[in-house]
Amino acid sequence: MRYFEISLYRVRPGHDSDWDTIVKMVKVAYEKIPEARWATYRAQYGQEGTTYVVFTPLKSASEIDQGFARSKQFMANMGEDGMKKLSELLAATIETSQHNLFFLQAKDELCVG
Repeated sequence: MRYFEISLYRVRPGHDSDWDTIVKMVKVAYEKIPEARWATYRAQYGQEGTTYVVFTPLKSASEIDQGFARSKQFMANMGEDGMKKLSELLAATIETSQHNLFFLQAKDELCVG
């Protein structure tokens, strides 16, 4: 993997069970999209409050565009009612979020300047 999308989600105090519901909903919708890959971890230190980190590995930058195309399939899998519930839960549960794209370079590709 050459790229990683890394997202941080800070959960509002008292909303841990809502986060669990969000993850279950998202997981079910993505089970029908076999090429979707991601892993979620809870930060143990270094972040304020309850923070989860989602890693999405990508072989190439073209997979970013494919991810946008998969989002339509994800929404279809969730259905209109599921997307509405997901949006409401996200609004109530997530205090802040941050999304980044990282490119991994081989040692001999590093630029020093």
